[in-house]
Amino acid sequence: MDTAAAKARARGRHPLLTALIPVVEGLGKTFGRYTEVVLHDISDPEHSIIAIANGEVSGRTLGGPMTEVGLKMIRASQGAQDILNYGNYTRDGRKLKSSTILLRDETGEVIGCLCINVDLTEMSAAERVLQEYCRVEEGGPTETLATSVNDVLEHLVEQAVADVGKAPAHMTREEKIQVVKTLEKQGAFLIRGAAEYIAKTLGVSRYTVYNYLD
Repeated sequence: MDTAAAKARARGRHPLLTALIPVVEGLGKTFGRYTEVVLHDISDPEHSIIAIANGEVSGRTLGGPMTEVGLKMIRASQGAQDILNYGNYTRDGRKLKSSTILLRDETGEVIGCLCINVDLTEMSAAERVLQEYCRVEEGGPTETLATSVNDVLEHLVEQAVADVGKAPAHMTREEKIQVVKTLEKQGAFLIRGAAEYIAKTLGVSRYTVYNYLD
């Protein structure tokens, strides 16, 4: 782009656009190298980029042109609306998340736009790693990482009672037997004092609990 022509255009630039030029650099440094921030002056669509930060995201530089989205907005003028969080792609196929925010003068006419393009390539790769890292097999066993054996016993009993769906005081004899049988299968009786705890929970004697196991 001709330097003299660029200087001439800068002299006639709307003060709002001029004021936003340092903001572009600040946003770029704040969000980092994966976020491109671009300021367009639509008075010269072929050389509309008047400020850009992290231009390596798209490969664009100062003096670059409007995009097709920007050109459509110019045509729409006062009827145009901001476009936020839309999908976009670079020339080499990398996926971006983009937003185009319109800038207007005192009369409501569009004079420029601030565009933000986030390169999702690295984030998408990280997301895939996290999904794999957090994946668990369906139908596998569940456990509570308790700090004491008594906590383990309490959890086993709570779960066995919950499986019946009734408070022990309202259980039938058959349902209490079901609780005891479930706990036996889960190894609860390997814990010292389990019979006494289970008997107390079910409201029966220790002797009755052992009878339920026969």
